[in-house]
Amino acid sequence: MALRITIVDAAKIRTEVMEKYGVKVHIHDTCGSFYMNIDEENREVSDYVVNAFSQLGQDVEVSDDGKYFSFR
Repeated sequence: MALRITIVDAAKIRTEVMEKYGVKVHIHDTCGSFYMNIDEENREVSDYVVNAFSQLGQDVEVSDDGKYFSFR
C-alpha cells in the first residue's frame, strides 16, 4: 500500500498525543517517507497512534516493543 498520509498528518497526531498523554512522538524523515517513535513503551499511546492513522486510511506497522511506527 502506498503512503496515504503526509508529514503534516503525522505532526497533527504528534500534537494530539502530547496533549492527551504528555508523551513526545519523534518524527524521522527518510527519503520519500518517514517513521515515528516514542521513547518508552506505552501501549495506550501505541494504540492511539495506530487508530488515528487507521482513520486516515493508513496502515501502520508497530515494532514488537511498541515504540516504533512505520507506514505500509
